[in-house]
Formats: sequence, C-alpha cells, structure tokens
Amino acid sequence: ALAAEGLQSAVEHTAQALDAGVSDQHLWLGRQVQVVDDTGIALPDTEANQDDYPQPSEQKPGCGFPVLRLVAFMSLATGAVSRYRIGNLHDHEQRLFQELRTHLQGGEVVLGDRNFGTFATIVLLKRQGVDGVFRRHQSRGAGAKTIKRLGQDDHLVRWSFIPRKQHPVWLDASVTLPSTWVVREVSFHVTQPGFRTKSVTLVTTLLDAKCYPAWALAELYLRRWRMELWLRDLKITMDMDMLRTKTPARVRAELAMFLVGYNLIRTVMFDAAKVGEVRLEQLSFKSALMRFGLWCAGLRRSIRIMVWLLGYEAMLKDLARDLNPDRPGRYEPRVVKRRPKPFARMQQPRQVLRELLLRA
Repeated sequence: ALAAEGLQSAVEHTAQALDAGVSDQHLWLGRQVQVVDDTGIALPDTEANQDDYPQPSEQKPGCGFPVLRLVAFMSLATGAVSRYRIGNLHDHEQRLFQELRTHLQGGEVVLGDRNFGTFATIVLLKRQGVDGVFRRHQSRGAGAKTIKRLGQDDHLVRWSFIPRKQHPVWLDASVTLPSTWVVREVSFHVTQPGFRTKSVTLVTTLLDAKCYPAWALAELYLRRWRMELWLRDLKITMDMDMLRTKTPARVRAELAMFLVGYNLIRTVMFDAAKVGEVRLEQLSFKSALMRFGLWCAGLRRSIRIMVWLLGYEAMLKDLARDLNPDRPGRYEPRVVKRRPKPFARMQQPRQVLRELLLRA
C-alpha cells in the first residue's frame, strides 16, 4: 500500500514541475498567484472514520457521513494543486491555512475569499514577503480609518486591532501582532448577469496603485472563481465528492492519489495548450481525462518508447482541437432537470429502520 506522506510529496512535486514550465504570459503582472479555498469531502460511514472526521453535529447519529475538510493552494497559472492540508469540521480553516502559508515563496500573491482576509493573516503574509488579495469581511467596515485616496473607490485604510481582545484562537499566543496596519481597499461593481453579488470590496497589501491598478485587482478577484471550477473537476468529474476507503490512513492516501491524478491531467492540458497554441482555459478537463485514459490503455499494446511518445503527441494535438466554445459572460440557472428518486430521507439509524420494517 502507498503511504499518504509519499503521495502528498508527489502532489507537490507534480505541481512544482508544472510551474517550472510557466512563462510570463501565464503570470499576473509578473507575479505567481496561489488561490486558496476549502471544501468538504464525504467519507464512508465507519466507526474509524467517524472518530477522526466526525459528521456534522446537526445530523443524527447513524444518519450522516463523516466529513473531511480540505484546504488547498491551487496555482492560478496552471490550476494544479500546489499544497494542501486536511482536517475535520472542528479544525479551524485558518489553522490549516497557516500551515500552508509557511511554505509560500517570497513574491507570491495569495488570492482568497473573505474568510481568509483577516488582520492576522495579512500581517503574517506581509512579514513573509507575500502579498494578499482578499474580499473584505463584512465585519471589517466599522472602525477603519481612511488615510489616503488613490482613486475612485480606491483608498489606503488603517485597520485597528486589539491584541488582548481579538487575538485569534487559531494563532499561537507567542505571536505578536501590531495594533494597526495599513491596507488598501478597492471597491467595484459587478455588472455581469448571473452574479448574485453586485458590489465587492477588496482588501490587499498591494499598495502601489500605479503598479497594481484597481481594474487589475478587480479582474484578478473575478478569476478566483476558477478554483471553484477546478474543485468541481476534482469532486464531480473525477468522482471525488465521496471517498471509498474505510479507515483514516487509507482515506488520506486515497485523497492524495486523486490529487496526483488531477495534477497529471492538468499537466496534459498544459502541454496541449502549448502544442496547439491555445489558452489553457479553452481546454476541457473531461476531454483530457478521457483521452489520457485511452492513451494509458494503449500503452499495453507496445513496449516501444517511441510509440508511446508519438501517441502522446497525437493525443495532445487532438485535445488542442477539441476546444470549449468561447462563451464570455455565460450564466445558467441553478436548477436540476432530473427528478430525484422518491425515497424518504434517512432520519433514523439503519438498525432502527430495520426493526420498524419487521414490526410492520
């Protein structure tokens, strides 16, 4: 059996190998951007899994599934999972994020939603030589003091912090934080149909309005949605929304194996984009997954390396021709066409339901 630690190293290695081939045209204003987000993954309902990854507290015993929490960095340039940490629903996502933060390289930019744009996170990132772009949390508007106007809806703001009252529970008490910190807040309106949010305020450590204009920050934040699509590729297209192994050790190995496979498919897509001279976003993840599977199946027919390489090159050319249509501003209703099965939801443990059937 493969160990989870070795497979996790393979995830990081495949992402680093892919980032090595990134050119300046894939970067954002010459900067490497890491997108951060978290998601939940259901596990088989076994006693061992429940001990390490308990089900949501609002679900009755025996009626739910254990849930694993995954916090990951994904490269905005390639879509690969660069690093990740796992925990359960009781583990604060900020604690898992801080474990990832220590591996960031100086000069990188972290892009995330409002859950990660805290005072402590911004200070710790900047001390590390890393910048951040986050949506401002709804509780951060009050108490902030504007100190300089950089443009329309673009200001330098001084945030206040009371260490004794506001020290995060997930941060070690030995870490000291300043009482104030200057950040930049940029607001913009979303006019694209289909977006529920019509006004967004960003907070960032990128204070230079000439090097990082407000419109560039707005475009960057809208690209954060790509990580939602990449997670959908992982959980839906690759069928990772519920794992199959029944012990925590095997769960961790299975998850890492999924992420290794995902990074390999992203590598195939990246190679196809270079061969076909097309944008990476135009390629279909589902198409790449199917074509890669067919190519792997064909390896059994020959042991000649040249045949494998020619087959791989032909696969890349076919994938580069099978492009998704360009649909800017596309929006779809959140509805399901297929009707669900007419079964009642499980509100009692299975053993209790069996006894009720016997009495009936």
